[in-house]
Amino acid sequence: MVAAGGGAVADPLVGLNLVAGGIAGTAAAVLVYLDQMSPPWTGHPPATPFSAEGAVTTLAGGARPLGVLLGIGFDATMFAMVFLLGLVLLKLLCRRRWLAIAAYGVVQTSVWALTAVESPLSWVIFGVLTAVCTVTLVRFGVLALAVAATFALTLTTFPAHLDFSPWYTGAVVLALATLGGLFVFGVGTSSGLIASRERAVDV
Repeated sequence: MVAAGGGAVADPLVGLNLVAGGIAGTAAAVLVYLDQMSPPWTGHPPATPFSAEGAVTTLAGGARPLGVLLGIGFDATMFAMVFLLGLVLLKLLCRRRWLAIAAYGVVQTSVWALTAVESPLSWVIFGVLTAVCTVTLVRFGVLALAVAATFALTLTTFPAHLDFSPWYTGAVVLALATLGGLFVFGVGTSSGLIASRERAVDV
């Protein structure tokens, strides 16, 4: 991914977006799993076991997990673009930025909460999730939101754990290595470590 206007993958702004997106996406995945665990906390029956689209495919082995990962990147980019488009359209209708953000927050929270588990806490959890997405987009930009969605979708689609004994270990390593690589690259570029090395080579 290349930051608009920067023109270089190792641009510090790109790194900042990767780091911010990684943190936001990890938080989003935690919120999704919290929502799954929330029904018993409010006296409701346990939720149906969560299974993201493509989760079974990640266990098939071969090149299929890689295909799922590439699909997640596409879906994450589309999510970020649609989120941005929704805010822009509401801004044109409402004329006020804060009102557009509030309106979109209510709509997005309702969409997620109404399709989630039967728990009153779903509204709170997905309200926080919407706030995380909105802050990421408004503060950092569409690239950061796309990265956040990539992290969230990967962590909720692939079997995210550190037990490397099952047969699907390759899928776990692929997912964790991809996310870890993006985050480390982001830290390196945003802190100037990678850029400074490039300058040293040029000299």
